[in-house]
Amino acid sequence: MAILGASALAVGLALQGSLSNLSAGVIIMVTRPFKIGDYIEAGGDAGVVELISLLATTLKTVDNKKTIIPNSKLIGNSLTNYTAEKIRRIDLAVGVSYDSDLRKVRNVLIDEITKDQRVLKDSAPFVGAVGMADSSVNLVVRPWVNTTDYWNVFFSLNENIKLRLDAEGIPIPFPQTDRHSSLQICAVTTPEPDAQLFAPLLFRSGAAVLPRIALKQLKPFCTRGMVQTNQQYQFHLPS
Repeated sequence: MAILGASALAVGLALQGSLSNLSAGVIIMVTRPFKIGDYIEAGGDAGVVELISLLATTLKTVDNKKTIIPNSKLIGNSLTNYTAEKIRRIDLAVGVSYDSDLRKVRNVLIDEITKDQRVLKDSAPFVGAVGMADSSVNLVVRPWVNTTDYWNVFFSLNENIKLRLDAEGIPIPFPQTDRHSSLQICAVTTPEPDAQLFAPLLFRSGAAVLPRIALKQLKPFCTRGMVQTNQQYQFHLPS
């Protein structure tokens, strides 16, 4: 009896899962949230729909793998259909230097977008500043395209905008750090100034002696026959 009971429980659970998938399959076929050929994403899986059955849906991923998803998972989670509509908006981010003329940057971006014949003319593209970061002013570029052209236009615009900004002399900044070191120099020059003689007298403020390569920078400050004491100099050191 115990074995029969366990078997009945296992069959019941299996039927419960199958019935859940079956009912979800019916819902999908009635409501049609996607169709064969659509690119969808649901429950962490994404791909082009190849087959819709009563129990499961088969997707083909962009790297040519086949994924079989139980229909109950598709119905029980949020689902995004990227190809349900005929047109889509592309969202690009562009960062420019704080020294840039934003009006010029905006005109350049609009011009570069509208030159692409695949960008829709009846839906005007939008270009606007969305934030001021540590080293750049950030803008968004939002043109509309046919869904079938989305990725081709996305990649083309990224490349063309970069080339156009370079041609217009508009810099794209990148994070950088300047380190400043204050030096104390106490040195007496000789008739033939030689910075190497000052190594024992060259100190970094409260730290170790600078590398010997930095001593070459002292020669412009060495004037024949003069004495320099407790002078403060600023050097830009590499990070």
